[in-house]
Amino acid sequence: MELVASGKLGNAMRDDWILWAERQRIREHFLSDMLLVLFLLHAPLSQRGFYFFACTPVGNKYFLLADYTIECYQDKHQVFVPLAIGFLVLFSFLFPLLVLLQLCRHRKRLHTPEIRHRFGFLYRSFNIGGEYWEIHEVFRKMILTGLLVFIPGNSRPAVAILVSVMTVASLNYVRPHKNYLVFWVAQASFLLTTFKYLAVILLANRNENENEETNTNDVVGYLLIILDITFMVVSFFTLFGVLLLLRSVLSKDSKKELMNGTKVTPDSGSVGELLPASRWNSFDHVKALANAKVDKTEEETQKAHDAAMKVVEEKQHVAHDRLQMRLKKRTTITTAKVMTSVVVPVETKEDDDKAMQTKKELNFLKNEKEGKKETRNVSNPGEI
Repeated sequence: MELVASGKLGNAMRDDWILWAERQRIREHFLSDMLLVLFLLHAPLSQRGFYFFACTPVGNKYFLLADYTIECYQDKHQVFVPLAIGFLVLFSFLFPLLVLLQLCRHRKRLHTPEIRHRFGFLYRSFNIGGEYWEIHEVFRKMILTGLLVFIPGNSRPAVAILVSVMTVASLNYVRPHKNYLVFWVAQASFLLTTFKYLAVILLANRNENENEETNTNDVVGYLLIILDITFMVVSFFTLFGVLLLLRSVLSKDSKKELMNGTKVTPDSGSVGELLPASRWNSFDHVKALANAKVDKTEEETQKAHDAAMKVVEEKQHVAHDRLQMRLKKRTTITTAKVMTSVVVPVETKEDDDKAMQTKKELNFLKNEKEGKKETRNVSNPGEI
């Protein structure tokens, strides 16, 4: 920072910094794209992994449900069991849990530029409070497409209905989608999934009562077909509406970018033509120069302000010292006057006492002389 402030940072250092920033950006983009691909492949790959353990009994043996030529836990199947277990543990469970742990770790900084650049693709399209919805969807798909294999056949639809109802409740509670059309499509898909599992329960009950000849199977089948067709039609129109809405939103931004990224180049034979400039060539030198002048003016203004404040502080310091000296001088003069007023009366009293003593002595000597003169006159009466 000191080198940058002093202007001693060379071109090589600036190029190295730009190269490092570009490498970081490419690396983070690659990681985010890789995570996005892994999330898209998580449900189908996890389903394949769980179906590796989907075995059905045939007599006294168990055969793989996807391929009845493979006997479970024997020969070929047994060789790939450790690999399948490792895949399910590391990819199906540990991978989304690690991402969830990272989101929880940075839960207070999920909308900062750094964390949003790394994990923003997971919650950029959701409202605040729905940052974990993508992880919710990963586990929902994994349960409904794979984990149900380990649930017994009779209890499997009930567990699926429970999961579907809980997802509908969580969807309406969190409301993560920013677009209300996407929200209603998601809710319709969750409800349709719930109805399908309810239909499975109805069909299972019908199979147990084969003696009752009704058209329950046909009714349930037609209902499922109607629901699927309705969902596909509604999804198509919803997708069309979302595209129109997205186009209307992006049209304004694209027009602004087009206006900001175009320049008029006069031609000899025509008044001029608009040539779209690329983002790299649309650098506005006039704005850059104006910004540089503004920065320079702000810097000079700040320096002048600092210098003026320094002068004001120096004047305040001098005035403070002057005031202190005046107060000290005034205190000294006042003390001297007080001392003078106390000493003078004492010295005057002593002088008065001395004067009185001297006067008394003089009167005594005068009286003594007069007494001697009278005595002399009494002793010589003839002379009188």
